[in-house]
Amino acid sequence: MAERTTKGTYAKGASGNPGGRPKGLTTLIREKTETTGGSRTYIETMVAISKGEAVFGLEIAAKDVREACVWLAEREWGKATQPLEHSGEGGEPLQILVQTYKDGEGK
Repeated sequence: MAERTTKGTYAKGASGNPGGRPKGLTTLIREKTETTGGSRTYIETMVAISKGEAVFGLEIAAKDVREACVWLAEREWGKATQPLEHSGEGGEPLQILVQTYKDGEGK
């Protein structure tokens, strides 16, 4: 663990998190599948994780199972769309005003 200064901050060049930022599931799996020579494809790995199977000697947490299921579903059916409703004041239809100017006007 990095030593702190008397003020409680870390010394220059020292880190309170020497391992760096934690990697997300997709980043970790992408790295692992690239380094195994293709023995398991990315999709096969995500399917195994969605079933709760340990992969690459890693225990799979419940949040990882959910993330893998979401990842697979989005690739099969696409991401869910967010419906948007646009209306004017008081729920009235929007009024669009288009103005055109001749050269030199309206500036």
